[in-house]
Amino acid sequence: MKKYVILIVIALIAFSGCKEDTFTPIKGEKPEERMYKALAEYEQELINHEYGWKAYLYSDGGIGSGYYMEFSDDDRVKMLADLGEEMASELRESGYRLKAVMAPSLLFDTDNYIHMLANPDPSEAGGTAGSGFESDFEFEFREQSNDTLKLIGKKRRSEFLLIKATEEEQELYLNGGFSERLQGMVEYLTANPNLYIDTESDEKVQLSINWGIREASFVWVESGEVKSEKQPFAFSVNGIHLKDTLSYNGIHVQEVLWNDGFTAITYAGDEMEVKTSPAPLVPLYMLMGTQYSTMYFPQTLIPGGSESFNTMWNQYITDIGPGAPGRFTFDYGHLTVEFDTVNERLMLGFFVSQNGGNSGWTTYYPYNYTLDSEGVFTMTLNEDGITGSRYDEEESLTFIEKFDGMRIKLDFHIDGANVFGKIIDADDPDFYMIGVLD
Repeated sequence: MKKYVILIVIALIAFSGCKEDTFTPIKGEKPEERMYKALAEYEQELINHEYGWKAYLYSDGGIGSGYYMEFSDDDRVKMLADLGEEMASELRESGYRLKAVMAPSLLFDTDNYIHMLANPDPSEAGGTAGSGFESDFEFEFREQSNDTLKLIGKKRRSEFLLIKATEEEQELYLNGGFSERLQGMVEYLTANPNLYIDTESDEKVQLSINWGIREASFVWVESGEVKSEKQPFAFSVNGIHLKDTLSYNGIHVQEVLWNDGFTAITYAGDEMEVKTSPAPLVPLYMLMGTQYSTMYFPQTLIPGGSESFNTMWNQYITDIGPGAPGRFTFDYGHLTVEFDTVNERLMLGFFVSQNGGNSGWTTYYPYNYTLDSEGVFTMTLNEDGITGSRYDEEESLTFIEKFDGMRIKLDFHIDGANVFGKIIDADDPDFYMIGVLD
């Protein structure tokens, strides 16, 4: 697999039973004495655990990232990260400090993988220019349980967890298992984007795991509306660690384990097989405006469209091309179909270019629509809302007239691991067009 950088799903740490910092003040101790005593005990906790620590950082910018860390008594830390193949396999060493800064604090004071989400240069790991993913690398200790330390970012309030690794987990992290499993999960999710779990009521609930933005979600239909619950996540050597519990109708998933496939672990400890589907379980028309908003039809069509659509499209490309009558001729064209579900409007966007698509002009034709309970859109052209160049209006007239008054249905088109969108004429099912969903 090519080297990749993940732009920056689930083990919930049940803090409801956790105590606040367990260092009980001793009568007569000064506040600074209690703080330095706490720092010393935190330091011993960090450096004395021989198998290292699993770490999860959830930035204020909504991105999760997973790490493995080993702390030594000379203020040095070694770490791996889930931000790319090399970072998941090559330990990087840097400095850290434990310091009293208003509260006992852990500071990563020289550059390492944990600094990447805070990098203001988006070319390094993504995010926003000037702030990256709004993450931290200086933290205050907040809570402690037997195997877990919970910290909070000093500037951005990012959540940071340190969880004691087991001997088996350490061996996997240090012997290439993290990189191998990370690569396996990404490849599996790329090939199988439509995951779901079966419930006791025989309902199928879609489990979406978007590794690009590190977000896991349950998606379902309720009273004719698409509902969802989302949680950020980070990768670990075991699978996917959720920031918090992912819930649906009495099912509370706290972790998703990886073993050449995924298994969801509920808060009660039950295992639920995560199954694969060739297409999303929710009808496409219900996903427009939420998961998708556009279908894109390139000049060279995606295979699978009907003969009548292909003929219409090829005639359009011929008509706008070199040698076509009229003032303007073009060597490239594509079509976008954009759904504005808030305003119940569909836009046909015809793009034409004289330099192979590097630049050009787009004309937008808006259609108001009504949507019935069967998922059928009825289109009406709004001529007053047409905008853009209108250079190819004569050539695109066949499409413009076809959509005016047309009743369309949406469906998925599956081609191997690829999932495309399909627009079908409800009154002429032999006319259908295949586009890229976005």
